Amino acid sequence: MLRSLLLATVPMLAMPCSIALAQDATDASEPTTEELAAYGEALAWDAIWDVHDAAAMEQALEDAGAVLSSNALAEQVLSGNQAADATPERRATISDSFNDNTGVIGVNQNAGLLNNQGNVVAVAFAGADVGALRINDADVVQRLDANSLTTSIDRLSVGINNSFNNIVGILGVNQVAGNLNNQANVVALTFGADAGPAATLLSEAVLAQVGDEGDNELVENKPTENSIQTNNSFNNFTGVAQVNRVVGNFNQVANVLGVSVSPSR
Repeated sequence: MLRSLLLATVPMLAMPCSIALAQDATDASEPTTEELAAYGEALAWDAIWDVHDAAAMEQALEDAGAVLSSNALAEQVLSGNQAADATPERRATISDSFNDNTGVIGVNQNAGLLNNQGNVVAVAFAGADVGALRINDADVVQRLDANSLTTSIDRLSVGINNSFNNIVGILGVNQVAGNLNNQANVVALTFGADAGPAATLLSEAVLAQVGDEGDNELVENKPTENSIQTNNSFNNFTGVAQVNRVVGNFNQVANVLGVSVSPSR
């Protein structure tokens, strides 16, 4: 069973931007997606307060008078699944696409079974002369265990050709040929036109991965040829690019970036 949840909230007074993505492919005995999302959000805020002195943060908040926060969380779970794949070839290819773009771009391409893929971007912005406690937090939690997979595959391949050129902005790409993989790209940005004398900048990035191929059962009835190709792509790129590409089974990959920027006069 595969479930996805995307939440975005922007309360006006505190000025936060908070986004959570939860993906769950598991049996009925596992926690629900809603429970995982709630736990993940609590984990993200706990990480901030654990790392930074609470008294100092309270004083900074009192001095600044406002909170500007950007929080991005991705939770992906693959647990207790059984699958069989006898497809001779699985291929994922992006060709002559996504060139000459500006802004935020998210691409997921999947050739396989029971793959979780997610791109999460959260941005919080304050105008000039805003003294604020600026909190930036980006988290990825991935779990992969107790799964069983039987394959009879000749070839797995992914390719990107003549794509993603002349881009300005934030790009997230997940591309997979295979089964039971977790892929995530997470960006949390907090920035303001003027930091002001009372501004305090905090930035956190957390990656937690549980389980690997050894925690799962894989039966391969024949050897598989794997291939990854990139041709004439990602040229003249300006900004943030996060790219995950997988050929195979039982992999967990993630890019996590948290940045707080407040240029002063």
